[in-house]
Amino acid sequence: MTEFIVPDWRAPRGVHALVTTRAFGDMRAGGAGRARIREFVPGAPLWIRQVHGCAVARADAEPSVPDAPEADAACARTSARACAVLTADCLPVLLASRAG
Repeated sequence: MTEFIVPDWRAPRGVHALVTTRAFGDMRAGGAGRARIREFVPGAPLWIRQVHGCAVARADAEPSVPDAPEADAACARTSARACAVLTADCLPVLLASRAG
């Protein structure tokens, strides 16, 4: 069973995405998948407590703490951090500037 999917998209150099599947592991807080994801992303990913709102968390400004910020979107402006998004019945939207 496939553990993750790498999107085939025309993203700028340096912009990457990775979609995990159930086989990868549980991505909820404390799940085995969260520990494993660190092998594939730069630094600690920014996990957010997702709500249906308009707050945006900045991965390069938020510290890596167990208490994730409450937001419905995340952005990174440096290659040193990654944004993590949990989905169930919602479709994630990934955006990047042309410069990456």
